[in-house]
Amino acid sequence: MMIFGVAAVISVCGFAAYKGGKDIAVRFALAVLLVYTVITPITRLISGESGAPSFDYEFDPDGYDADYIDVARDAFCLGIENAVCAEFSLESGDVRTSVVGFDFETMSAERIRVTLSGAAVFADYKGIENYVNSLGVGRCDAEIEIG
Repeated sequence: MMIFGVAAVISVCGFAAYKGGKDIAVRFALAVLLVYTVITPITRLISGESGAPSFDYEFDPDGYDADYIDVARDAFCLGIENAVCAEFSLESGDVRTSVVGFDFETMSAERIRVTLSGAAVFADYKGIENYVNSLGVGRCDAEIEIG
């Protein structure tokens, strides 16, 4: 059924091709695409393929690569920074986060440290702690960096 739909769309595009120097090239390209669309399922039937892709890779949940965990931790920190900056109208360069006890599976941390510097030192640090704690991704401690 899908083959007929694709063939109909290709045919309509062929008829809609504008007249001019490229008319023959456009019709030829659409004809090749139409032939490919019709032949591919037939060759799969003949060869005995089911048509569904097969993946031979087995996922091992205990075998996370350290690089993936590092990338996830960095993305987690960046997400907390962006959320704090958006909520409290702060510049992204003035807010840094670090985590302790990052859990990859639940995307949470035991402790989240938000460090405020620059103009962000005048922000409500207790409000930032409460906001991050309300996200439910870990316990937050806000620090002010002076100097």
